[in-house]
Amino acid sequence: MGVHSGKHGQINGVSTMRRWTLTDTLKHAMAVASNTLQGVARKAGVRDWSGSYTAFGASPVSMALPGQEFAFVGYGAPTNDVSGNGLRYEGNAVAKSLAIVWNWKTQEIISHTVQFEGDLELSIVTAGADPGDAVVPDVPSPGGTKIDWALNNSGSFSTLPNLTQATLTITQAVVSYVNSSTYIAGQTWTGKKSGAPLDWTLAIQQEDTDRATTVWDPGDVLDLKLFTDASLFWRLKFGLAGDFSGITVDRQTGAIIGRTLNVAMNAYYGSSAGQILLPGGTQLWP
Repeated sequence: MGVHSGKHGQINGVSTMRRWTLTDTLKHAMAVASNTLQGVARKAGVRDWSGSYTAFGASPVSMALPGQEFAFVGYGAPTNDVSGNGLRYEGNAVAKSLAIVWNWKTQEIISHTVQFEGDLELSIVTAGADPGDAVVPDVPSPGGTKIDWALNNSGSFSTLPNLTQATLTITQAVVSYVNSSTYIAGQTWTGKKSGAPLDWTLAIQQEDTDRATTVWDPGDVLDLKLFTDASLFWRLKFGLAGDFSGITVDRQTGAIIGRTLNVAMNAYYGSSAGQILLPGGTQLWP
C-alpha cells in the first residue's frame, strides 16, 4: 500500500532531522495554432526540483553549507512500515541557503533550515536503504548563549542585553542551465551550479530601548560572535548595521517595548577582508 507515515523519514543521515520537503516540477510547452481547434496543445517541457530540511542543532553537516554540492538522498518510509528498505528520492543538489534560529523568549531548541536546488535528474528508488542518523541527539538550548559585538575591527567586544530571538540567514546564489546535453532518459532537466554572490543577514529581536551605551547605530561596521553554547560561536566579520525596525510602544497593554536590529554582510572594512567562521573556527568564507 502506498500510504505511509513520515515518522521514519530521513535525509542523507542528517542528525536530529525534524522534517524534509521536496518539490518536483514540470513546465509545459504550449501551442495554439490553426489546427488545434482553438484549444491548447501541450508537451512536456523542462523538469526541475528543489527541497529543504529542518533539523535541530546550531549548524548543519558540511554537505549542506551554502554553495556546497552534495548527493541528495531523501528517505520516506520503510515498505513494511517497520524498518528496512523503502522509497528514496536521489539526485545531485546544491545548497542555497541556511537559516539558524535562537529563541531566548521560548527557550526552544536551536534549529536550522537548509534550502537546496536539484542538479539535473531526480531519481526514484523504490527499495532504498534508510540512510540512518547520529546516535546522540543534537539539541542545544539557547539558555546561556549570547551575542557579542565589536565596532569596526577593534576586537573590543560587548554583549548585547535583553535578547528574545535571532535569525542568521546565509545564502549562496545558485545559477541554472538547460541545454541539449541536459536531456536525460527522455526528459529535459535543469542543471544547477553554485554561483555568486555569497551573502548573509541577521535579524535580532531585543526588549531594550537604549541607543546610547548598549548597542550600535545604523551604518556602523560590526564584528559579531553568535554563541551556540558557552564557548563556541558563529563569527561574522564584518556586518553593516541597518534598520531599527518594529519599535512599538503600546500604552493600552503596557507590553514590553522592543525592536529588531538588522545587520547585513559587509565583505571588507578598509583593507581588511571579512570572514564567516563556523562554531569551532572552521572557515566557511572566504
